[in-house]
Amino acid sequence: MKITFLGIAQTELDDAIEYYNYELPGLGDAFLAEVLNALDRIGEFPEAWHPSLKNQPHQESFESAKKITR
Repeated sequence: MKITFLGIAQTELDDAIEYYNYELPGLGDAFLAEVLNALDRIGEFPEAWHPSLKNQPHQESFESAKKITR
């Protein structure tokens, strides 16, 4: 399954990881791990999410959530 993010969402995620790591070393990394776990669940069970959230326009995509790197 292809996971997609808006560019602004990717920026917000990166900023959150940086902020949490600044506040407590390792906290941002733990946050990213939870985000990746959630994306894995979405990939495994794509029909479990609200149908209005599917096929949103103007999304920048990448092949896998695993490509989110820090």
